[in-house]
This record gives sequence, structure tokens and C-alpha cells, in this order.
Amino acid sequence: MNKKIILTIFVLAIMFATTMIVGAESGITSLPNIKVSFVSQTPDPVEPGKIVELRWMVENIGSGSAEDVQLEIIPEYPFTIYSGDLIQDLGSINGRQTGAKGVIALYKIKIDDNAVEGTSEINIRYRVGTSAWIKLDPYDISIQTTDATLSVTSVKIDPETVAPGKQGTITIEMKNLADSPLKDITTKLDMSSATLPFAPVDSVTEKRIKMVSPGETVKQEYKITTLATAESMIYKIPLTITFYDHLGNAYEKSDIIGVKVGDIPELSTYVETSTIYQAGTSGTVSIKFVNRGVTNIKFLNVKLNQNENYKILSAEEQYLGNVNSDDYETAEYKLYIQPGAQKELELPIDITYKDANNNEYSKQIKPVLKLYNQEEAEKIGVTKKDGSTGIIITIIIVVVGVFVYFKFRKKKHH
Repeated sequence: MNKKIILTIFVLAIMFATTMIVGAESGITSLPNIKVSFVSQTPDPVEPGKIVELRWMVENIGSGSAEDVQLEIIPEYPFTIYSGDLIQDLGSINGRQTGAKGVIALYKIKIDDNAVEGTSEINIRYRVGTSAWIKLDPYDISIQTTDATLSVTSVKIDPETVAPGKQGTITIEMKNLADSPLKDITTKLDMSSATLPFAPVDSVTEKRIKMVSPGETVKQEYKITTLATAESMIYKIPLTITFYDHLGNAYEKSDIIGVKVGDIPELSTYVETSTIYQAGTSGTVSIKFVNRGVTNIKFLNVKLNQNENYKILSAEEQYLGNVNSDDYETAEYKLYIQPGAQKELELPIDITYKDANNNEYSKQIKPVLKLYNQEEAEKIGVTKKDGSTGIIITIIIVVVGVFVYFKFRKKKHH
């Protein structure tokens, strides 16, 4: 064989082999070659019950044109199509139509309201013309509530009003409203302020719960004691709650717990002084109102009711105002006591007042006015003995003596 022919065939073979190698390495053939890539999830993550936009890039890395390209999404729970068709017709994609020239396919997907937080798979497939569908590996869609929520559902104080110097219990109830567990839940009641008359009993102010499952309700209980010198009012105790979601994100929320301090007022009433000792006379009666309790009394109003045993000569109603703890106020009434009144005469008085927390009280009291007959009054020294009796006796003695004297003298003359 001619050497030139052999050399020419050899060079052509090398050139053909090189062309095949370069073409194989660059992935470019004379046929279409569809490549589908996941581009984005908006928002990421998406909340249960919301709409998410999913985008894919469809490219043709081959040299031949791909005619009638179709892309189909296959949504399963918790996904449903929100708008548009499941199958999108992308038309023709020319050879080497890649990168910024690629075709973007957009799907709007609805997430079920009860979807569990985490990642859920969604499937997609494509085909060219009437060829068989080619299913791709599933894509992970991230689902998560934007803010993990631990809600304080109730706060109970037992008793509702804690008396100074007494103990009470604060129960905090919390519920996990997220769809995933919450971990390392710490609750803290800050009683460090000098303005708060509280101290913890048999426990610390900071307590911890390891984990709360989705929808679970938990409780934390604090026993507190109130200082004996605490003023009756509502005190605000700062509450801080910190916790972590299942991804390790930290959360903190602050709140206020109101604790009412106070007690039922102890109001004692009695007749302090009186210038009236007997029925059928008039005078002044002083009624004393003593606050023996630990809480102050406000807006004290008193009214003496009319009675058949006496007649009120002064104002029936009197406003005494505030009566502090361990203090008193007095009300004076001018009365005429009817003849025949009872020796222990009740004075029915209607009283109304409020405690330091504006709880209103009303009741009727009946302080007793003691009356005496003449003999009793003389014995206790509130009245003097009646001198007319002695005068009458003296007159009788004198009259009798004069009568006897003249009668004796008349007999003597005879």
C-alpha cells in the first residue's frame, strides 16, 4: 500500500478519535439533552397553611433541539396545586440553551394547615415530545412555623387575694402552639425588686422543663409568702420565659403577673361615750368605728336608722372617710329616748365602705346604748339622789310636831 495513503488514513483516524473524545467530555452531542435543576423555594421555610413558590430551571445541554418539552409536578400530602396546571408546556428548547437562557418553570403550591414541621418531599418529571416521562429524584421542601410559640394560657393565684404575712401559690399554665417540640423551657419570676413584698417558699424563682411536645400543656407552680408589712394593693411580678425550638433557635418572651395583696377589713363598732342614761331624756351618743385589720378602709359612710324607741335630733347620715389600720373614727348623734325604751337599746346603723383594693362592703351593725332606772343611775353615780323626799319627810315631822304641841297645850289648860 502507498505510504501516503496509509499516513492519510492514520491522521484522519486520529482526528476522528479526538473529535469524539472532546465531544464526549463536553457533554455535547448532536441530540437534545434535557437537564432539570431546582432553583428556589419562596418563602424558605414555608409555614403550614401558606403558599410557596417553587422554581425549576430546564436547560438543553445537547446540540440538538428539544421539541415539545413538558414538565409535570406530582404533589402529594401536604402539597396541593394552588394555581395553574400540573403539566406545563415549555415548548422547544434549542440546543445549548443553558444558564441564563434556560427556561424557568414556576409552580405555586398550597401547604396543608396541619402540615408537620420539617422537610417534605415533592416529585417532578419531564418528557420531550411523546417520549416516556423521566422522573427525577424528589426535592425537599422546608416547612416550619415562622415563630415557635409557647403561649401562657392561664395564671392562677390561690388564694385570689393573699393576706400580708400569709402564703399563696402561683400556677402558670403554658401550651406549645408550634408543630414541633420545644426544649429547655425556663420560667423565672423576678421578685428581687425592693418594691415587691414577696419571697419564694421551698423553691427557687427559676424553674425548667426539659421538653414540651406539640399541643402539650404544662404547668409551673411557685409558692410565695407575703411580708407582714405589705401594703394592700396589686403588685406586678415580671415573668420571663426562654425556650428553644427543634432547630436550636432561641426564643424569649416577657410578661407580667399581677398578685393582689389584701385582707377582709375588721371593723369593730361600739358606743364610746353617752350623756343619755335614762329613758325620757335627751343627749349625745358617740359611736366609735375601729379598724382592727391589716388593710385600710376607704369611703366609710354610716347612717343611723329611725326607731320607735328614740328620735334622732341630728343628721341621720355621716361620712367618715378613710380609716387606716389600727386607727378609728367617731360619729356623734343627738337623740331623745322615748319613755319606756328598753334598758339595752340597740342602735341599727347601716355602714358601707371599701378596702384598699376597692372591694365594696355593706352591712348593718347594732351597737347597744345602756339605760338605767333611777336607783341604778344613783348607784353608779350618773345621777344624784332626789332631795324632795327628805324635804317632804321633814315637813311632815314638823306638821306632826306642831299638831302634837298644840294638842298637848290645850289639854294642859283644861
